[in-house]
Formats: sequence, structure tokens, C-alpha cells
Amino acid sequence: MSLNAPLDVICQLLPGLHMSYMDDTQLIVVDHAMRILAVVPGKQIDLGLKIGEVAPSGTVSERALKAGRVLKDERDASAFGVPYQSVAIPIMQDNEAVGVLAVVTSTQARQAMQLAEQDLWQHAEHLAATAEETHAAVTHLKETFDMLARQASVIQDGMASTEQFTDAGSQTIQSLTVHTETLGSTMKGVGSAREALEGQVTTISQSTSLIQDIARQTNLLALNAAIEAARAGDAGRGFAVVAEEVKKLSEGSRDATRHIEETIAGIGSRLVELSQAVAAAQTAQAAEHEMSQKVSANFLDIGAAVRETAQALHAIHDQIQAATSAIEQLTAAAALTAEQATQVSGLATRLRTQGQ
Repeated sequence: MSLNAPLDVICQLLPGLHMSYMDDTQLIVVDHAMRILAVVPGKQIDLGLKIGEVAPSGTVSERALKAGRVLKDERDASAFGVPYQSVAIPIMQDNEAVGVLAVVTSTQARQAMQLAEQDLWQHAEHLAATAEETHAAVTHLKETFDMLARQASVIQDGMASTEQFTDAGSQTIQSLTVHTETLGSTMKGVGSAREALEGQVTTISQSTSLIQDIARQTNLLALNAAIEAARAGDAGRGFAVVAEEVKKLSEGSRDATRHIEETIAGIGSRLVELSQAVAAAQTAQAAEHEMSQKVSANFLDIGAAVRETAQALHAIHDQIQAATSAIEQLTAAAALTAEQATQVSGLATRLRTQGQ
């Protein structure tokens, strides 16, 4: 048999043999002198060796040729620009290595696969943790929205009571306004009566002055009559008695008119005080009426604001109910995501274990 017969067979079978490798692989056949007999490059890996050239010394193929056994070696990308693993298989004839079949496989894809598996595992772990956090956050959010829904219901009930209170307050203010207007009318009547009384007091005062004038004149006439009666002697004694009685009547009239004047003066003082009190009451009534009008307007505004707030709270309550429903769906989705993340994490772990 020719010395190169096994090598020739391997070289002929090399293309078919290359097809059996799924990874990016280059096949190289060298003879006992490390001369390259055949080369089938991979998809990307190509060490740049040419048929007929002598392979570089110090390679795993050279060591396997000398040792007569299969050897493995891994190199980084510094030599040929691509990291690779080389398996040197001696081609034996009569228990002697006559050549080497070198199977050079790119480790770049394998490293990328390992990195991808590691990245997948890390992402799966992160996804699982995130899913758990999301589930917890969504659960907390649902509890918060449930609490908001309860608070909104309580506020709605409070708003209903507030609206009733506001309506009652508005009615009370309206009644107060009516009473204030009635009081104003009464105070006007008191003022009119006071003015009429002042007129009557003035008339009485004038009459009293007239009575005083008459009393003075009567007193003078009585004095003159007494003088004339004294001159007449016994004949004028009866006339003197009449003159004395007239004098007493004049003095009584004078005392009565003086008492009336004092009473009228007191009434005048009371009328002044009454006039001041009526003026103050009218001022207070006007201010109270104005204030009641403002308070009534404020109650109307408060009532409108309460009704608007109640409508807004009703809308918020509906929105909270809708959000709660959406959160329940989100909770279910988060739980499903957590379950799927756990499955992905388990798959990544198995891939990582198989890769190791």
C-alpha cells in the first residue's frame, strides 16, 4: 500500500466529512512533513493556510504527529483573528503516524452561545424579580385604589350631608333676611311714630306756653282786682275773695304748666334718646341686611360648589372603579408574567447547565 494511501482517502472524503460538522469548522490534512495536503474552510473561520505550504511549527498538529495520539488545543484571536479550538487526529498506518487531520472549530460562536445563555439566565432572573416586584406593586396599588374608593364613598356621603346643611343654612339666611326686612319696616314705623310724638309734644309745649301767658295775665287781673277791692272797703270784700281764688287758680295753673313743661322736657330727652336708638337700630339693621344678603349669596355659592364637588367625586368614584378593574387585569397579567419568568429562568438554568 502506498504511504499516502490513507492520506489520499482522507483528502477525498474531507468535503463530505466537513458537512457533518454543524459548527463553523475548518478541516486541514497534513502529511508527516507537516505539508498541507487539503483544506476545507469554514463559513467564517479560515486560518489562511494554502495547499502545498508547510504548516507553522509548534501547532497541536505537529505535537499530535510526534505523539501519535489525539491532542486538543485552544487559541485566542491573536494568531488568526478568530478564537478557535483545534483537535489534531493522527492518521495511522502500520502503527505509525503518517499525517494529521486537524479539526479547527471556531469558539466564537460557542462563546457567543455561552454569553447568550448567561445573558438569558440573568435576564430571566431579572424578569422573575421584576415580575414579583410588579405583582407586589400592583397588589399595593389595588389596595390603595380600594382604599380610595372607600374614602370616595365616605366623602360622597359627607357631601350629601353638607349639601343638606348648606340648603338648610341658605333657608335660614333667607328667613333671617325676611325678619331683618320686617324689622326695618318696624323701625321705620317707630321712627314715624317718634316724629308724630315729637309734633304732639311741640303742640303741647305751645299750649303750655299759652296757658302760662293766660295764668300770668290772670294773676295780674287778680292782683288788680284785690287792689280795687281793698279800695272799695267793705263793699269790695266779696270781690276780694273772688280775686284771691282767681289768684290761687292762676298759681295752680302756673305750677301745673311748670310740671307739664318738666314732663315735656323729660319726654323730649327720651325722644332724643329714642331717635338716636332708632337711628342706630336702622344702621345696624341695614348692615345686618347687607350681611345677610352676602351670607345668603355665599351659601348659594357654597351649595353650587358642593354640588359640583359631589359630581366630581361621583366621576372620580367611577374612574376609581374602572382603574380597579384595570388593576385586577394587570394583577393577573403580572402573575402570569411571574410564572412565565420562572419558566424562562428554569430553561436558562438548564441551558447553562448543559453548556457547562
